[in-house]
Amino acid sequence: MKLQQSLWVHGLALVLASGLAWKTWTDEETSPTLTRDRVQVWPANVDQLESMRFESEKRTVDVLVHKDEHGRWYEVRVDRELPSSTPHGHAHGGGGAAPQAPAPERKKQTFVSVTEAEKLAESLAPLLALRAVGRVEGEREKEFGFDQNAGSVVVRVAGKQHTLVLGGPTPGGTDRYARVQETGEVFAVPGDLVRRFEQAENRLFERQLQNFGDQEPNRVRISYGDRSRELVAVEGKLGGWAAPDTPAEQDETASNWLGKLGRLRVSSYLEEPKAVEGKSPVLTVEYFHDKKPLGTVELFESPTAEGTLDTPASSSAASHPQYVARSRHVRWPVEVGTAAAELVQDLGSLFE
Repeated sequence: MKLQQSLWVHGLALVLASGLAWKTWTDEETSPTLTRDRVQVWPANVDQLESMRFESEKRTVDVLVHKDEHGRWYEVRVDRELPSSTPHGHAHGGGGAAPQAPAPERKKQTFVSVTEAEKLAESLAPLLALRAVGRVEGEREKEFGFDQNAGSVVVRVAGKQHTLVLGGPTPGGTDRYARVQETGEVFAVPGDLVRRFEQAENRLFERQLQNFGDQEPNRVRISYGDRSRELVAVEGKLGGWAAPDTPAEQDETASNWLGKLGRLRVSSYLEEPKAVEGKSPVLTVEYFHDKKPLGTVELFESPTAEGTLDTPASSSAASHPQYVARSRHVRWPVEVGTAAAELVQDLGSLFE
């Protein structure tokens, strides 16, 4: 009797374990966040990437690839429809036809992206999906969101074009279904890939003047007019800088000044990237790791009066000296606000 009870208990445990395994396996088949290896949608080498484009009813985003001696960077062009300020459902009084709604206002922006656009490029060349769905046709189109015009992503790699037609969100809403136009195959792709395009003016906009990666600078050279000064990083003290002849004694004035420079952020890009070419910078700061150059920041007198900035100077700022910056990281001249003027004003104490 005990033997039969033992066999019955073990048999029941086997059935339950098998059922659990089946549920886990089927859940993996439908889950948009798999832990196993992802599915390659198309092969590509990011070094051969030429361009990326997003098209939808309300926006287009073109991301052009550039390369120079410092690496890969990206020019982003956004043309988007602005939200309407006209309230919906406003009653039309009187007789006659309702007035025709004005055409939606659109805004165009061109700017540089490096860090985030590189992540986007690596996610598309090659494109790895969370899972393969197969072909979706007929009534199933609506089930996967292909009955809506959700937009498309076009990628050019080594002269070959790949087009991804976007569908609806996957269960959970974080990722997206997408169909490869050239093959008709449907995949679940990471939602962040699409969101970088849909929020390009925020997600791709490069705001940092510098990005040194894993190799932080330990020496800087500051040049202002005919004066120049070098500083070295104080060992073991983050953000601490000192004179080279007293490397262990932090110079508080210099450390604070370089801290302010490091906090400068891009607010807008010049409409004409060559606007400051041939002009001498008011201030130049060069960063090094030992003898290796890591980057440069330059400040120029602002050409705002010539109307070259994509946002005009405010009346309150017009009474103060205006500067634009350029760095190896962002490539183009950029507007950085009144903080740059404060840096120039503080140079007297820095060179005392």
